[in-house]
Amino acid sequence: MFTVATLGLLGLLANAQAGDAPGDVMPDRHWDVQHLHLDVRIDPRAGTVEGTTTHTVVPLPRRHRWLRLHQRALNIQSVSIDGTEVQGWRLGEDSLDIPMPQTGAKHEVSVTYTASPKLGLHFRRPEGSADPVLEAWSQGEDEENRYWFPSWDYPSDRFTFSSRIEAPSELIALSNGVLQGKEPSTDGYTAWSYRLDQQLVNYLVMAAVGDYEVVTDDSAGVPFEYIAPRGTNLQATADLFDNAVSNLTWLENTLGAPYPFPVYRQIAVSRFLWGGMENSSASTIALRHIPQTKWDREPSWGRTVVSHELAHQWFGDLLTTYGWRELWLNEGFADYYEKRFLETEEGPYAAAVWAIENRSAALWGEHPMAPNGYTFDGSDNHGVYVRGASFLRFLELHLGRDVFDAGIRSYVAHNADRLVETSDLRRELEDVSGSHLGWAFDTFVHSPTLPAASSTWSWANGTLTVTLTPTVEDLVAHVPVRVEVGLAEGTRTQTLWLGEGPTRWALPTTSQPLYVAVDADAATLVSWTHEQTPDQWAAQLRGAESLPARVVAMQQLGTVKEATDSAVAALISVVDDRDLHPEYVNVAVSSLGKLGTAPTIDRLLAAIDDPRRTVREASIDALASVPPEPPVIAHLLAVYGSDEDPINRASALQVLGTHSSEEALKLARRRLKQPDTSTSRIEHSVALTILGSHGETRDVKTVVAFLDAEHQAGVRRAAMGALPTLARNLDNVDDWRAEAAGALFEHIDDPDYRVRHNVITALGSVGDAPTEARLRAWARTDPTPLADAARRSAGAIRKRLSREGNPITLPSDEEESDEITIDERLETLEERLQRLEKQY
Repeated sequence: MFTVATLGLLGLLANAQAGDAPGDVMPDRHWDVQHLHLDVRIDPRAGTVEGTTTHTVVPLPRRHRWLRLHQRALNIQSVSIDGTEVQGWRLGEDSLDIPMPQTGAKHEVSVTYTASPKLGLHFRRPEGSADPVLEAWSQGEDEENRYWFPSWDYPSDRFTFSSRIEAPSELIALSNGVLQGKEPSTDGYTAWSYRLDQQLVNYLVMAAVGDYEVVTDDSAGVPFEYIAPRGTNLQATADLFDNAVSNLTWLENTLGAPYPFPVYRQIAVSRFLWGGMENSSASTIALRHIPQTKWDREPSWGRTVVSHELAHQWFGDLLTTYGWRELWLNEGFADYYEKRFLETEEGPYAAAVWAIENRSAALWGEHPMAPNGYTFDGSDNHGVYVRGASFLRFLELHLGRDVFDAGIRSYVAHNADRLVETSDLRRELEDVSGSHLGWAFDTFVHSPTLPAASSTWSWANGTLTVTLTPTVEDLVAHVPVRVEVGLAEGTRTQTLWLGEGPTRWALPTTSQPLYVAVDADAATLVSWTHEQTPDQWAAQLRGAESLPARVVAMQQLGTVKEATDSAVAALISVVDDRDLHPEYVNVAVSSLGKLGTAPTIDRLLAAIDDPRRTVREASIDALASVPPEPPVIAHLLAVYGSDEDPINRASALQVLGTHSSEEALKLARRRLKQPDTSTSRIEHSVALTILGSHGETRDVKTVVAFLDAEHQAGVRRAAMGALPTLARNLDNVDDWRAEAAGALFEHIDDPDYRVRHNVITALGSVGDAPTEARLRAWARTDPTPLADAARRSAGAIRKRLSREGNPITLPSDEEESDEITIDERLETLEERLQRLEKQY
């Protein structure tokens, strides 16, 4: 059983949101927030915020004596209602309850406070770190704005918003909405005022303060602002963010709804926790997506983030999920429209690869996307992105794009400025299409388990027989499956319905089929087992009308036990076609590596010199799957020694680690003694990973040295990941455990939340007995979900010491109150009982 705080951490680690507590659909509210005014002073250097929030509230019909706001570790100084200070307010660990008048239709509730937030508002300082400028930026989703201002911090209330943000005068302050003006304040600060008359929910409130440069663009008919830390490549910033201009026009036309807000800011910030965040009218984008040198990868991933956050301005901001259990209506839609727009730019071959990748990832989930029950498990939130997008693609293919688009336009028009649930979407699509869709939503949205099926085919006596059979007996799902048959005279298609038992289709044909592609469009969220010979998969790759069917064929050719000449030739023909999209080609490259035959290895070695950059990188990565023959090692060494591209060099070193650990270790040690000038410091990161996997005791000091804050966050995280690996691999770990744990603990209060998490995770593997006590003591002072992570790491240390035969000290009553689950205590007792039974 997880606590709400634990779910928040798991959601953060999955780039997603916290779940509802078991038995709790969502918190009740008795007052409606109509407007929030945020008046704060942010000091990025001190890491503090202070000020006053004013909520304009009206009572709901069930008028309540108390107004509940959420806060976490805030120093509440005073509360006033309609300008009069009130007493008797109550402060809980996660709440602020304010006694309210029982008369009056509207009240203004002001709370004055100070805080040094460890979450919600994040600080970056260039002194002693790799951060480029002084800045502070917020990240509110899921329920993290409560760490820096008191609020109704749950997505069940929409309100208008205004802000007055005081920042050091040499910096720029940003927030949601239109800039109303700026004026000098006191002590060298300037006040920036913003207003947003469109409604938002609390997690979409944002602020950013920093040494920024701003580029403006009015070509989309909406004022655009591109913001990045001073010194960032402004042309690269504009090139990346300009993608939103054409994207906005496309979304307006496709959705039949204008952009919802009066301005659109895209703010690149240092060491953002994720790729981006869709704050209403002001999206935050990770700075790492802006290429700074010619060796940085083409910003394809950055473009997806830009498209994703822009789509959220409709799905998530204009229409907001009514509670976290409906989160797929935000994330699934953003992911779907991100991919659809990129299809218009990148073409159908890239779209086919993305469709397969999304569906494959969607099948990993073990929880319903939107449960009808009370409990939503935030640990499986990746599914609301890929499973949500895949389900929308399924509906598009099932209904037809025109009908689907008409249904979504109706859904947006009827639910603008509202909180939405899955039933709202289903009803709109059913009303527009005239089709009942309950079976689809029950199977793919509300069911905890997705269907699985096998398919076979045979040809005899002039008849092709295709059989579909569900493989999970207790899961009955009726879903449509399109089957494409390749014949000498052309292709035939038929839609079959997977049901409770075998479904068969008999097709008279005088010629033997070349292939049968089941679920040819990769539309259904069903795990398929489908067997064909290598030559039949090759025929599907060469001749299928459906591009997703070709991608599946390429993937399957990488799994065959004995590749035929035809199969190898089919893959090589894809690699040799310079007109195909590189993402599509890379699937063939990966399968060539998995085959590992002499002809495929020769083609991979030749592809290392391919003019297509991503194909070169994919070819190097694919060599990890082939036997470590001398020519392979020689080519990898040549790439590492002479390639100008740091990503290719890093890839070559990483693959060398799988083939020749001694050679890779020697190169990694040498590389870490030299500066890494790549923007991402990818070579140092890979070299540290090599030391973790293959290093010796003498390498520990080198790894520890890269924990320091002067190194980039990615390098530091690589060092933190290398230490636990060394601890598992080395015999004399006790000789250096205390030193490494001490060095890690020095960074447990790092300004970067993800670094703090990495420290705590590493300590669970590396820490000694004193570390356990320090972790538990630290957890008692930390207000964030990392406190629970620290307790888990302390528990992991205790279990390891117990397994190693050290005496077990059961928790004291005080420590017991810190345990996050009964299971952890029971596991400790069970291990002790097993040892006692062996002794006696």
